Parts: sequence; structure tokens; C-alpha cells
Amino acid sequence: MRELDFDAALERIRGLVWRTPLIPVSAPNADRVGHSVPAARQSDAWLKLESLQRTGSFKIRGAANRLLGLTPAERARGVVAVSSGNHGRAVAEVARILGIRATICVPDWADPSKLRSIRAAGARLIRAGPSYDEADERAAGLAVAEGLTRVHPFDDADVIEGQGTVGLELAEQL
Repeated sequence: MRELDFDAALERIRGLVWRTPLIPVSAPNADRVGHSVPAARQSDAWLKLESLQRTGSFKIRGAANRLLGLTPAERARGVVAVSSGNHGRAVAEVARILGIRATICVPDWADPSKLRSIRAAGARLIRAGPSYDEADERAAGLAVAEGLTRVHPFDDADVIEGQGTVGLELAEQL
């Protein structure tokens, strides 16, 4: 895998993702479990609210970074992804924004609300059988048969870079 550049990814995706809030979590009972928490550091735990992200999860960060890196020819052919929910929703939404045709392969048991979101973004949705592996095989087959670019949910340097930007954003906010 190539060297990852999270800074470049964050700059690339800034226009497509939302800067989500970071909220402190106090530890008022820390002394009860044997931890001493100085008053000035009562918020040593923080929550990064990616649930408030454009598609409800951090997955849009990886999808945005991957799709923004496509060549014009790849954009013209379209993309395919396998997902049981959040990744497919993110790929579909970014593809809609960028005007790229998207196909999302899902297992039969995928959450109906996520499927509605994928369809609402204009993606072609394919129920590919009872297992995630079958959906993944279907996506791989469509990539070859139709010349689509695969947007893998986790085994892709661009996706990893994009998803990793949540850490940089968090560091900026602390």
C-alpha cells in the first residue's frame, strides 16, 4: 500500500464533508473507579459526533476522497461498491453530488432505511443474496463486466485516507 497523506485528503474533501462537533464528556465519578481527574481536565474524553455527518457516519469521508480522485474516464464509467449500509449510503451520496453513476451491491439483510437513502441518492441498488460475501462477489463481477471502478469499504488507500481525516479534524478542534 502506498504512503498515506491524511493532510492532503482533508483538504480534498473539505467541500463535501461537514466539520462535525466535538463535545467533552465529563468524568464526575472517576474517583469512584480509582482515577483521580484534576478539575482542569474533567473532559479527558471527547465525542466526535460523526453521526451528524452528511450521511450519518464517517464513511462519507472515505467515499469522498476516493471519488474525488477518479480520472475523468473513471467518472464517466461509474463506480460500484459493496455495503451493508453506511458505506453504500456514502458512495451513493458523493456520486450524486459529483454526477457519477453509482451501483451499490448489498446483502438481502441490509437495513431498509439505509437502502432508502441509497435509492434516494439515485444509485442503482442490487440485492445480491443472503451473505455479504455474495454481495462483494457481485460488485467485483460488475466492475469487470461493466468497467466500473470499485470503491472498497476498507481495503483501499484512498478510502482509508479519507476516513482517517476524522482524526486530523479532531486534533484541530482540541
